[in-house]
Amino acid sequence: MKRTLKNTEFYNITLADLGSFCKAEPEKLGSRKIRIDFEADAQRSELVDDEGAKLF
Repeated sequence: MKRTLKNTEFYNITLADLGSFCKAEPEKLGSRKIRIDFEADAQRSELVDDEGAKLF
């Protein structure tokens, strides 16, 4: 069963503009608030041990 919340948006509020942060420059407008699109966004990750072997 898929449940939805009409007109609800989720945001990733992590520091998005690391380049500006590292250079001590002002961050770009909206860089700390990124809308999450659960239908289209994807993040690939891999777990590895100390020798570099992939863990599943």
